[in-house]
Amino acid sequence: MRVVWLVAFALIGCGRLGFDAVAQNGSAGADAAGDGKAIVDGPPGDVPAALVLSGIVFHCDMDADPAATTSLVCEPPAYSGPCVGACPALAAGHIGNALALDGATDQATLPSSLFTTNAAYSVAVWVMPTPGAGNGTVLAKPFSTASDIELFSLIVDAVGGVLWGTTATGTSQDYNADQTQNLRDGAWHHIAVVWTGSSKVLYIDGMLKVSAPATVLGGMQPLQFGVDLHSNAPLWRYSGRIDELQVYSRALSLAEVGMLAGQ
Repeated sequence: MRVVWLVAFALIGCGRLGFDAVAQNGSAGADAAGDGKAIVDGPPGDVPAALVLSGIVFHCDMDADPAATTSLVCEPPAYSGPCVGACPALAAGHIGNALALDGATDQATLPSSLFTTNAAYSVAVWVMPTPGAGNGTVLAKPFSTASDIELFSLIVDAVGGVLWGTTATGTSQDYNADQTQNLRDGAWHHIAVVWTGSSKVLYIDGMLKVSAPATVLGGMQPLQFGVDLHSNAPLWRYSGRIDELQVYSRALSLAEVGMLAGQ
């Protein structure tokens, strides 16, 4: 079995990124779903809405209770996905609410239309992994149901490091990892992974950690939330809280990642 080390990740994307982006350009206020609302609805009350940059494909703000719909709610709704096993619970988030995953049964499946090509993209997310827990997968997209290779994976390892996995061939895993910072300290941390189309760039808390040339494949398997699948069997379930998952169809810059991490 291969060893996975966590990597903080922000995937840079420019172009279609392998999914049908609803809004490729414009500000958060200009990006709109089919119902006329902004793609990202702010949390209720006095809690400020999360910052959303241009090129957003989808945003899961984790403010809605998955138990109400038995699904992970994202905007636009086409990117929402059903809970599998059990739904995560609502908890206090970095901005508004977050989802708390138990590391045992909580997971969801997002559409297969994500990361289908090797076009540039960016992924940003806030995490508060449980101190002392084992390796935990935030997101993973298997190469196939019969493989233990991932087209994409974002993992926080047992010592609080970050691992970002991709593959160039489908036969071996390519990891970019950072263990200079312990994310299992009971605090919120921002991870961004950026795929530029030629390089993988990893950020933690707005700081550049890894940048390296790479080749990346896309594919049609569903994207898994809170769990990795090896030969279709669950592995490295995530324990802790997750908030403000955002996927972009372009490569975010260092300054833009810093803006997201500075909220």
